[in-house]
Amino acid sequence: MRTPPATDGGGVDVLAVIRAPLEAYPPSLNQVRLLARHGLRVTVADLAPTLPAEDALAAEPGTARVSLGVQRALEGQDVALARRLCDHVRFGHGVRRLAARLRPAVVLAYDPAAIAAVRRPPGAALVAHFHELPLPATAGGGPLMRRAARLAARRAADADLVLFPDPARARIYAEATGLPRPPAVAFNCPLAVPDAALPADALRPRLAALGVPAEAPVVLFQGWIGPSRAIAETIRSMPLWPAAARFVLIGPVRGAQREALTALAAATGVARRVLFLGPLPYPALLAHTVGADVGLALVSPRHEAEPAWRYTAGAVNKRFEYMAAGIAQVASTGPGMAEIVAAPGAGLLVDPDDPAAIGAAVARLLTRPEERRAMAARARRAHLERFSYEAQFAPVLTRIEALAAARCPARHPLPPVIPRPA
Repeated sequence: MRTPPATDGGGVDVLAVIRAPLEAYPPSLNQVRLLARHGLRVTVADLAPTLPAEDALAAEPGTARVSLGVQRALEGQDVALARRLCDHVRFGHGVRRLAARLRPAVVLAYDPAAIAAVRRPPGAALVAHFHELPLPATAGGGPLMRRAARLAARRAADADLVLFPDPARARIYAEATGLPRPPAVAFNCPLAVPDAALPADALRPRLAALGVPAEAPVVLFQGWIGPSRAIAETIRSMPLWPAAARFVLIGPVRGAQREALTALAAATGVARRVLFLGPLPYPALLAHTVGADVGLALVSPRHEAEPAWRYTAGAVNKRFEYMAAGIAQVASTGPGMAEIVAAPGAGLLVDPDDPAAIGAAVARLLTRPEERRAMAARARRAHLERFSYEAQFAPVLTRIEALAAARCPARHPLPPVIPRPA
């Protein structure tokens, strides 16, 4: 825990609340960084990770953190309902006590569990940021999450600003819950990475240590490895790829899922060409991404009951991280995808449930290096011009600054908007 800064009679500017470790949600972490870099004093109330982790805000002036519990459940673990209920109640009490002490000008709450825990402090503005699409009528995750989704919908209706990462998710939520004002949208992009800040390739040396030849083409998937990510369909497509090409996966995967994918790779005859490298800390991810030839960003809603997976254009981080790294991508069709990927010429769109289409797209990019390099250059340009978090969050930042200024005008003359990256 890092103690919140002493107040000067006006409280802190922003209290950011998330019922998870902040580092687990890069867009939320980016928001806190940008708010602090614009002169707002931000206190984060979150959960401490179960395993020790570096504080990503430790060197960020103007920020403080308060841990209101521990992230108990790791991937594949179950926590008893009574224990989870107790944790929810304690988290809510902690948020409200902290808000009463800090008297924030703005409360920024992320996702139903945090939004439900927040009772708007007197005089404070409320910003509700939903990462997913938690429709009260269809919310999954058990009784606690369904209750949180219902409470969050009521709080969002009274919020000063509601934010989503995808325009289709924003529209559907507004229609389903009767929001009085349209939500704002900021795609889940990384912070801007200028050419001079691109890291050295860390992927190829790691693959070389595993015996992968330097000239072998590499198709990369990074992120959570689950059925909705079309990993099985991609493995089935690999006989259509150049024979030397490797499929490299970076991210967490449950044991049963990995075993099933490994068995599928063996049955398809590509077992030695599929490599699981495990999860990486987020700051190390870009250095491993720049070494790939093609990035895979497929999402199939066929495997998921939640409606959010039909609307992922602005919400899937990896498609924007591939752009930042300057690699071409194969992405899924769906609402909003043509605008984000096809229009700037940053990749190819395919049916995520069609191995033949996936294989043809990958083979095209790996066997046409000039087209692939031109696509990669356009992806970098799209990142710098539009798909960075600075560019996406700028209008929202202006509104949060205005909310803070309206409540503390003596301390907050409105600062300028973040400039668009050059």
